[in-house]
Amino acid sequence: MLLWLGESRDSSVHAEHTRSVIKDSKSLLSETVELLQRTENAILGSKTPVESYDALRDGVLYGWALKKEFTSQVHPSVIEVEAIIAGFPKVSMKLCGAGGSGFILILGEPETLRNIQATLVDKKSIRPKIELGGSKLLTTPTIQ
Repeated sequence: MLLWLGESRDSSVHAEHTRSVIKDSKSLLSETVELLQRTENAILGSKTPVESYDALRDGVLYGWALKKEFTSQVHPSVIEVEAIIAGFPKVSMKLCGAGGSGFILILGEPETLRNIQATLVDKKSIRPKIELGGSKLLTTPTIQ
């Protein structure tokens, strides 16, 4: 689920801070690469969909912890939502984009996501669907 926090920021300030942190800290960059490799290996080595999901969820959770080290400032609304989401079982989240606010990606079981939506009724949410068939035309183009 994508949760809109109702605010947007100029991401250029956050992106510049991230660039400088990465440039000054090779260990954060190598940790990020290691996280991606570990998560990919865990997903590819999974024997069941539940194991794949758990590996992805753990990767997102750890990725969010790393991203907080890169981010210049995490908006209080993100911290508030993070504290609420932490109370739900088998769920992970991360802030999307370079800015300090915007959308939060939340991974969880369908029932858990419904409960999160019910708890955060003041926030708009989007439940994206995965399309296995590739791109599709959603409207008929107008011919002029």
